[in-house]
Amino acid sequence: SLLCLMTEDSNGGSWCWLTSEKKKDNEWSLAYYSTLDKKLHYKVKNFTEWLKILVENKGEVIRYLDSEEKLGLG
Repeated sequence: SLLCLMTEDSNGGSWCWLTSEKKKDNEWSLAYYSTLDKKLHYKVKNFTEWLKILVENKGEVIRYLDSEEKLGLG
């Protein structure tokens, strides 16, 4: 089961909580769902980690994590 953090981003994907997994420290992991290949990518351990990446890099978390451009986001 997935619970979306937001609607589709500019890349056509979205970050989702992985609600089917056990919570760790009362938080679910998040992963990026790509509508291009209909798969999950770049799992982070919780919202706090996701938010930390966002704030430190001042840009889209997925673009930071996809530094090798495996998803072809441009």
